[in-house]
Amino acid sequence: MIRHGATTLWEGWSGDCDLYGQVRKVSQNHFFFGSICGFLFSRIAGIDAAAPGFEKIIVRPILDKRVKRGGGDYDSLMGRISTEWVQNPNGDLTFDVTIPANATAHVHLPTRRESRIEEGGRDISCCSEIELVGRFDHEAIVSIGSGTYRFAVRKYSDG
Repeated sequence: MIRHGATTLWEGWSGDCDLYGQVRKVSQNHFFFGSICGFLFSRIAGIDAAAPGFEKIIVRPILDKRVKRGGGDYDSLMGRISTEWVQNPNGDLTFDVTIPANATAHVHLPTRRESRIEEGGRDISCCSEIELVGRFDHEAIVSIGSGTYRFAVRKYSDG
């Protein structure tokens, strides 16, 4: 594709030829190669629908020690959903989440059982607007309503 001057992903790996080397017209902005976008929204930004129209949202990025930061914005029917996370060198994780009006979310925070979870600098047990749904060996799930939140997981990893 690149040898043929492509600036988008094409329907066939060979450019404008079929399997037998015959020249044919192919889609030059083909969806199935472009579906990486879904992976970026649902896995790197961690934004996924739990109900039609994003009235209920799941926020669950997949973190890897090699990727130090990620996030994204998604303009849903309910409004803009935003995430931004940073894996800090000291082993802490900061995770900003914005949920649009009239929507709720379950946020999956990677953590260890002994990690402290804060929102806006306060332990989440002191935040009446945040409900701890579950705490497991490798994650905690919190339920939040619309608004902007800044979570910090202290010592979620060994850095």
